[in-house]
Amino acid sequence: MLSMKVILLIIGLSIFNFSFLSAQKQRTGSVSGTINEQESKKPLEFANVVIKTLSDSALLQGSVSDKNGKFILENVPFGDYKLTYSFIGFESKISQPFRIDAQHIRVDLGSLFISNTTNSLSDVVVTGERST
Repeated sequence: MLSMKVILLIIGLSIFNFSFLSAQKQRTGSVSGTINEQESKKPLEFANVVIKTLSDSALLQGSVSDKNGKFILENVPFGDYKLTYSFIGFESKISQPFRIDAQHIRVDLGSLFISNTTNSLSDVVVTGERST
């Protein structure tokens, strides 16, 4: 009959093996950050956030920021990416490239800033006619 120590050792090794294998199976991570307006530094609600592959700019997934400008994209497969963020009436911006891997499962891009777009017209001509 097996001694109690051997049985406990077998159970302990089984649990360790199971947890190690389940950690190896996790091949996804997450990306988070906050979108802010450049001039006022205030968070932007409903800003569009899209994660794209770095190699071919293929769209992976997207989201919008919450009322505090925060976003999180989860279940992102391991790989190299860039983030495009935009808002109506603001410039579209692209983040620095980043990697999601076993060492970088949760990537926090911190505060990201976008500016208003300004379009100026060169000339405006107003003409009118009088009725007879």
